[in-house]
Amino acid sequence: MNDLKEKKIKNKEVCIACNSSEIQHLCTNTAMMHESSRKFNFFICKMCKLVFLNPRLSLSELKDYYTDYYLPYRGPSAWGKYEKFAAISQKRLDARRLKMLKLHSSSNSVNSILDIGCGNPTFLEACSRLFKSSLHGIDFSDNGWKKEKERFKKLNLKVGSIDDIETNLSPDIISLWHYLEHDYYPNKTLKKLALISSPKTKLFIEVPNFDSISRKKYKENWAGFHTPRHTFLFSPKNIEMLLNRNGWQVDLIDLKGTLNCYILSWMSEMEIQGLDWKNSMENQFWNFVFNLVKYKLKHIFSKESEGVMTVVATKFQNKVS
Repeated sequence: MNDLKEKKIKNKEVCIACNSSEIQHLCTNTAMMHESSRKFNFFICKMCKLVFLNPRLSLSELKDYYTDYYLPYRGPSAWGKYEKFAAISQKRLDARRLKMLKLHSSSNSVNSILDIGCGNPTFLEACSRLFKSSLHGIDFSDNGWKKEKERFKKLNLKVGSIDDIETNLSPDIISLWHYLEHDYYPNKTLKKLALISSPKTKLFIEVPNFDSISRKKYKENWAGFHTPRHTFLFSPKNIEMLLNRNGWQVDLIDLKGTLNCYILSWMSEMEIQGLDWKNSMENQFWNFVFNLVKYKLKHIFSKESEGVMTVVATKFQNKVS
């Protein structure tokens, strides 16, 4: 471990948020939500506390960790006979995200929505019921929708990367719901999004919050690491720095976010217990519900970030070139 730490300091790894070279090893853990026992290393910037995976997998290797049994791709069907209950939970999550959009944009002026890392595109489906807009989703895999093409046929879904987004799209809303932490090149992505945006474009980003109470509790077993899929882990300070340097002004950082943070705690517990993620979650359902109630009662008055944060931003004028 010391050799690894010395190597990174010697190579003068630079933080993508603040440009500091004061980097140190944070922790080592194994792949999460996957059968691999391969170990991965995370480092932290001593100045702004940005956390990142290093070394990262090649993109071809990474695809092995986004399999058909990857839980976010499976959606409600992963819960077997309790699928309908899980679907209700997903609808509530989409509703919370729609509420966030409505609070910070005018539904009458939204002509185009772009959801990056759309996965199973129920959010865009929900948008179609509120906005009379052109709806676009992009993901590097179609595992999230290939089995339900008829259901999502009215959405403009594409397999690709940020480079494949049309430069003349000019969306009124761009959403990245738990995408940016997966991105290998956040600076490039945010700058590209600023370039294709208009002055009225609203950017919505939700990511795990490294400075949250669940991360402090579970430490290296925190599901927010989502090893090795999450390459960067953000805190309020460094995500604002990152956005500012790439053409975006932060309007709001909501430390509660839209995702039910119990999910992060539950996944952390399941990783510790060694749950086989390939199996149906059906046998976990009632345990999940029971502990969800306990969690909600415990955190009902909490004002701290429990695991995620949502950022709303607007494009700086005349700053991106």
